[in-house]
Amino acid sequence: MPASIHNVVFDARQPRLLGRFWAAATGYIVADERADFVRLRAPDDRSVRQILFLHVADPTPGKNRVHVDLAAPDLEAEIDRLLGLGASLADEPVDGRPRWREGNGIRWFVLRDPEGNEFCVGTDPDGAPPPTVTIELARPEQAPMLQAIERKAGERFRELGMDDVADDAPLSLEVLTAHATGGRAWIALGAAGKVIGYVLVDVVDGCAHVEQVSVLPDHQGTGVGRALLDQVARWAAHTGRPAMTLTTFSHVPWNRPLYEHLGFVVIAEDQIGPELRAIRDAETAHGLDPTTRVCMRRDLT
Repeated sequence: MPASIHNVVFDARQPRLLGRFWAAATGYIVADERADFVRLRAPDDRSVRQILFLHVADPTPGKNRVHVDLAAPDLEAEIDRLLGLGASLADEPVDGRPRWREGNGIRWFVLRDPEGNEFCVGTDPDGAPPPTVTIELARPEQAPMLQAIERKAGERFRELGMDDVADDAPLSLEVLTAHATGGRAWIALGAAGKVIGYVLVDVVDGCAHVEQVSVLPDHQGTGVGRALLDQVARWAAHTGRPAMTLTTFSHVPWNRPLYEHLGFVVIAEDQIGPELRAIRDAETAHGLDPTTRVCMRRDLT
């Protein structure tokens, strides 16, 4: 009987960091974690039983000679999710979108994990269909529910030691109610009509400004945030706004890098409008470090 592949082993400068990335990317379970060694075990009867991460001092050399292929039913959502976990695109985007590679009759994207190891993501022909997300206008009485979503979404900042951000109070009921009453708040509905995310929009310097977008942790990386931002883009086009803007953290993987993937670009300092600048100043007064924040814009015309 021939041998089978039992483990996949990564050399890593930071086994814990890399192990946690691949655990989140694949659903494998952290079974052993030390400074110099991490072991992930399969959560089910997958043929590769374990993924191991061994400490090495050497940096990642050029192109790896062996790589991992991932498969997903909804590639757009999966790319968003992996970028939010800390992956990066190996190829320059085309018109703001990831660039396909093709060969042998198939297509795929190439990404890099946090230590620079390249891996591929393609479609799983046998996988489940992508989840369906419905976007609706929020109602004023849903404001407490939106506060709860923002609190739960903010917990992820603790992964980066940003407890002060995770502990920050959500938007007030008054602000949420006013946006819902004014038709500038939308909710995302998942299975069985459960509210799994929301977005608020204001008009800032004549543009559609994303005041807040929050998605429940279990639904992050499934295309919910993209669907909510697409709704803002439709509202902006309908009301004659030339662009969307937002402020976000520059160093958080699921903030600036993810928005860049969705077509936003950082606004140069001398191009920031007075109202957007006032928002950034208010963030600084609230305690956010301005060196970690960026203003971003996505043109719609």
